[in-house]
Amino acid sequence: MEKVNNWDKVQAATGEREELPAGGYICRIMGAKEVEYKSQDGKPFHKLEISIEIEEGPYKGFYTRDYRSQALFGQQKWKGVLRPYCPTNGTSDQDRRSQGIFKSITDAIEASNPGYVWDWNENGLKGKLVGVMFRSEEWEFDGRTGWKTQPYRFTATEYIRSGEFDIPKPKPLPANRKPSYPSSNNGFEELSDSDLPF
Repeated sequence: MEKVNNWDKVQAATGEREELPAGGYICRIMGAKEVEYKSQDGKPFHKLEISIEIEEGPYKGFYTRDYRSQALFGQQKWKGVLRPYCPTNGTSDQDRRSQGIFKSITDAIEASNPGYVWDWNENGLKGKLVGVMFRSEEWEFDGRTGWKTQPYRFTATEYIRSGEFDIPKPKPLPANRKPSYPSSNNGFEELSDSDLPF
């Protein structure tokens, strides 16, 4: 076997990742941009992608560390993002719901940054503090499932600092999105000694 140059300086990839517990955190907005999506019927709709980083406490810099650790595996993606629907001028129940949710976001940012007033310029959100509630959400990909902690909603920083908040309930996958497994062998294929690679 050929010796790798600078072997003593290579960082071992243990496969272990820092986990963020569900709860409330003080965060800084790293950036915000309006992004267009398409519904299943092809109609466009917009979300405001708000990138955040944890600013205080033992998990300060969590998303920066996570992003840098992804370089070992090739593809890097910033995972601290809240994606609310952009409000529209309609009067339907759905329009009013998205307006109310978006207003709660701008109210939380205003309350967390004295003197700041939301002016419909998403670029002005960069650098602002905000309280963020995080919850555990179940994911599914290629028949596998697991749990991850995701930003759930914005709130005032003082609410987080008070410590008097309830941790949001976990969000499991809907039953129709859970993968189904074969009923025999508890979903595992039995292997014989001849199936082993050595």
